[in-house]
Amino acid sequence: MVHQRNVKTGIQDNNYIALKEGPDVGAELVVGPYEMLSRKLDDGDAVEVEVELDTND
Repeated sequence: MVHQRNVKTGIQDNNYIALKEGPDVGAELVVGPYEMLSRKLDDGDAVEVEVELDTND
């Protein structure tokens, strides 16, 4: 189940946005296209958890 939280963002490029303030350490984040996150996903909606490994470290 998702819950909307405010975050403060920093620099960004086409793939990444730096989070300066916001989620607690270890929190799971929902990522996706702007339209899906802002217009179609509502607070309390159920989502499927997928693990994505970042290979750019």
